[in-house]
Amino acid sequence: MKFITDLSQVYRYLLQSNEQVLISLQKELDFMHAYFSLLKTRFSKGLHLEVKVNPQWHNYQLPPMTLQLLVENAVKHNKVSSQTPLTIRIESVDDAYIQVSNNLQRKNNDSLPTTKKGLVSISAKYELLQLPPIDLYEDTENYIVRIPLIKPQE
Repeated sequence: MKFITDLSQVYRYLLQSNEQVLISLQKELDFMHAYFSLLKTRFSKGLHLEVKVNPQWHNYQLPPMTLQLLVENAVKHNKVSSQTPLTIRIESVDDAYIQVSNNLQRKNNDSLPTTKKGLVSISAKYELLQLPPIDLYEDTENYIVRIPLIKPQE
Protein backbone atom coordinates (compact mmCIF):
# COMPACT_ATOMS: atom_id res chain seq x y z
CA MET A 1 0.00 0.00 0.00
CA LYS A 2 2.85 2.42 0.81
CA PHE A 3 4.28 1.86 -2.67
CA ILE A 4 1.00 2.85 -4.30
CA THR A 5 0.66 5.92 -2.06
CA ASP A 6 4.22 7.03 -2.88
CA LEU A 7 3.71 6.37 -6.57
CA SER A 8 0.55 8.47 -6.64
CA GLN A 9 2.29 11.27 -4.73
CA VAL A 10 5.18 11.25 -7.23
CA TYR A 11 2.80 11.28 -10.19
CA ARG A 12 0.68 14.11 -8.70
CA TYR A 13 3.83 16.16 -8.03
CA LEU A 14 5.04 15.63 -11.60
CA LEU A 15 1.75 16.91 -12.99
CA GLN A 16 1.46 19.89 -10.64
CA SER A 17 5.07 21.04 -10.64
CA ASN A 18 5.31 20.99 -14.42
CA GLU A 19 3.32 24.24 -14.47
CA GLN A 20 5.54 26.05 -11.94
CA VAL A 21 8.84 27.82 -12.43
CA LEU A 22 9.85 27.56 -8.77
CA ILE A 23 8.68 25.46 -5.84
CA SER A 24 9.41 25.58 -2.13
CA LEU A 25 12.23 23.47 -0.80
CA GLN A 26 9.76 21.88 1.64
CA LYS A 27 7.53 20.65 -1.21
CA GLU A 28 10.56 19.41 -3.12
CA LEU A 29 11.79 17.53 -0.04
CA ASP A 30 8.36 15.98 0.51
CA PHE A 31 8.39 14.81 -3.10
CA MET A 32 11.96 13.57 -2.72
CA HIS A 33 10.98 11.33 0.19
CA ALA A 34 8.16 9.74 -1.85
CA TYR A 35 10.45 9.30 -4.88
CA PHE A 36 13.21 7.84 -2.71
CA SER A 37 10.76 5.39 -1.18
CA LEU A 38 10.11 4.03 -4.69
CA LEU A 39 13.86 3.70 -5.27
CA LYS A 40 14.23 1.97 -1.90
CA THR A 41 11.66 -0.62 -2.99
CA ARG A 42 13.93 -1.45 -5.92
CA PHE A 43 17.35 -1.27 -4.24
CA SER A 44 16.49 -2.15 -0.61
CA LYS A 45 19.61 -2.17 1.59
CA GLY A 46 21.79 -0.93 -1.26
CA LEU A 47 20.50 2.64 -1.08
CA HIS A 48 20.48 5.15 1.78
CA LEU A 49 19.27 8.74 2.08
CA GLU A 50 20.39 11.25 4.70
CA VAL A 51 18.54 14.58 4.83
CA LYS A 52 19.83 17.36 7.08
CA VAL A 53 18.17 20.60 6.05
CA ASN A 54 17.81 23.52 8.42
CA PRO A 55 14.09 24.41 8.61
CA GLN A 56 14.94 28.09 8.09
CA TRP A 57 15.39 27.30 4.37
CA HIS A 58 12.14 25.34 3.87
CA ASN A 59 10.24 28.26 2.36
CA TYR A 60 13.08 29.14 -0.02
CA GLN A 61 12.62 27.97 -3.59
CA LEU A 62 14.29 26.06 -6.40
CA PRO A 63 13.19 24.78 -9.81
CA PRO A 64 10.90 21.73 -9.52
CA MET A 65 12.47 18.30 -9.95
CA THR A 66 15.99 19.56 -9.13
CA LEU A 67 16.59 17.17 -6.25
CA GLN A 68 14.97 14.28 -8.10
CA LEU A 69 17.29 14.74 -11.09
CA LEU A 70 20.35 14.76 -8.82
CA VAL A 71 19.26 11.64 -6.95
CA GLU A 72 18.42 9.93 -10.24
CA ASN A 73 21.90 10.80 -11.57
CA ALA A 74 23.56 9.34 -8.47
CA VAL A 75 21.68 6.06 -8.89
CA LYS A 76 22.22 5.96 -12.66
CA HIS A 77 25.98 6.46 -12.56
CA ASN A 78 26.97 4.49 -9.45
CA LYS A 79 26.94 0.89 -8.28
CA VAL A 80 24.02 0.23 -5.94
CA SER A 81 23.90 -3.04 -4.02
CA SER A 82 23.85 -4.32 -0.47
CA GLN A 83 27.58 -5.11 -0.87
CA THR A 84 28.33 -1.57 -2.14
CA PRO A 85 25.60 0.68 -0.71
CA LEU A 86 25.12 4.10 -2.22
CA THR A 87 24.50 6.88 0.29
CA ILE A 88 22.93 10.09 -0.95
CA ARG A 89 23.01 13.12 1.32
CA ILE A 90 20.84 16.23 1.00
CA GLU A 91 21.86 18.99 3.36
CA SER A 92 21.76 22.74 3.81
CA VAL A 93 25.17 24.39 3.72
CA ASP A 94 26.33 27.97 3.99
CA ASP A 95 23.74 30.65 3.33
CA ALA A 96 20.83 29.43 1.22
CA TYR A 97 22.53 26.49 -0.51
CA ILE A 98 21.48 22.87 -0.74
CA GLN A 99 24.17 20.27 -1.24
CA VAL A 100 23.43 16.88 -2.76
CA SER A 101 26.29 14.42 -2.49
CA ASN A 102 26.96 10.73 -2.79
CA ASN A 103 29.81 8.34 -2.24
CA LEU A 104 31.48 7.78 -5.59
CA GLN A 105 31.45 4.21 -6.91
CA ARG A 106 31.15 4.55 -10.65
CA LYS A 107 29.65 1.78 -12.73
CA ASN A 108 32.12 0.03 -15.02
CA ASN A 109 29.96 0.55 -18.08
CA ASP A 110 31.89 2.38 -20.79
CA SER A 111 29.24 1.59 -23.41
CA LEU A 112 26.89 4.22 -21.93
CA PRO A 113 28.79 7.51 -21.80
CA THR A 114 27.14 10.22 -19.74
CA THR A 115 25.31 12.97 -21.60
CA LYS A 116 24.93 15.03 -18.40
CA LYS A 117 21.39 15.91 -19.49
CA GLY A 118 20.20 16.18 -15.90
CA LEU A 119 22.93 18.61 -14.90
CA VAL A 120 22.59 20.55 -18.15
CA SER A 121 18.84 20.84 -17.56
CA ILE A 122 19.30 22.14 -14.01
CA SER A 123 22.02 24.58 -15.11
CA ALA A 124 19.83 25.84 -17.96
CA LYS A 125 16.91 26.50 -15.59
CA TYR A 126 19.15 28.52 -13.28
CA GLU A 127 20.61 30.45 -16.20
CA LEU A 128 17.15 31.23 -17.65
CA LEU A 129 16.05 32.53 -14.26
CA GLN A 130 19.26 34.60 -14.04
CA LEU A 131 20.27 32.85 -10.84
CA PRO A 132 23.73 31.93 -9.59
CA PRO A 133 25.11 28.78 -11.23
CA ILE A 134 25.19 25.37 -9.61
CA ASP A 135 28.57 24.12 -8.38
CA LEU A 136 29.97 20.63 -9.04
CA TYR A 137 32.79 18.98 -7.11
CA GLU A 138 34.25 15.54 -7.48
CA ASP A 139 37.10 13.79 -5.76
CA THR A 140 38.05 10.14 -5.47
CA GLU A 141 35.40 9.46 -2.81
CA ASN A 142 32.47 11.85 -3.35
CA TYR A 143 30.39 13.62 -5.98
CA ILE A 144 28.89 16.90 -4.76
CA VAL A 145 26.45 19.35 -6.32
CA ARG A 146 25.68 22.67 -4.61
CA ILE A 147 22.49 24.44 -5.56
CA PRO A 148 21.58 28.01 -4.62
CA LEU A 149 18.15 28.49 -3.09
CA ILE A 150 16.00 31.42 -4.09
CA LYS A 151 14.49 33.72 -1.49
CA PRO A 152 10.70 33.73 -1.87
CA GLN A 153 8.96 36.88 -3.10
CA GLU A 154 7.28 38.75 -0.28
